Amino acid sequence: MNPDETEVKKLSDSVVKYINASDSYLVYYQEAVASEDDLSTIVQNNGIFRTDLNGKNADCIDDCVCTGLVLVGNQVYYQHYDNNKYTSLYKADLSGKNRQEVEDAIINPHGVSNGMIYFNGTEEDHHLYALNTKTDVINTIWTGNIWNPIVSGNYVYYMDLSNHYGLSRYSLTNNEVERLTN
Repeated sequence: MNPDETEVKKLSDSVVKYINASDSYLVYYQEAVASEDDLSTIVQNNGIFRTDLNGKNADCIDDCVCTGLVLVGNQVYYQHYDNNKYTSLYKADLSGKNRQEVEDAIINPHGVSNGMIYFNGTEEDHHLYALNTKTDVINTIWTGNIWNPIVSGNYVYYMDLSNHYGLSRYSLTNNEVERLTN
């Protein structure tokens, strides 16, 4: 659709999540949906797919179960579920080649700004971390008690676990916290 929400066009009947767009492609997670037809799962598979902007020419980047993804430049960062271990962060280029595990941890890749993926810790703490997508190095940004960080401008908005899950924001420029709701 256009930015003013006109000219809406349906591109697919598939159940998709985490839609991202580049100048040339749509990248999304497609979820297999069982139907009354026992053969439906042969045709529809779980996986991360890339299509042209018109929804044509679908190619599978990874045929995994995915619980979140983001496109940063030409790299897709995604939560890859594996039956042998829980979830870890992977990346792959748009062709689906060069797939690799970035970090063996649960990392929600939705808070992206300027080539950095901001996320909260899940295993030892709930601090704010950032993954530099140029180097795949993770650094601690702030030792808060946060959940589901989203970056907008110079602020990280998050659920404040120390304040009954209210909404707060952290300033990346002056390291100040502002409580927005209770």
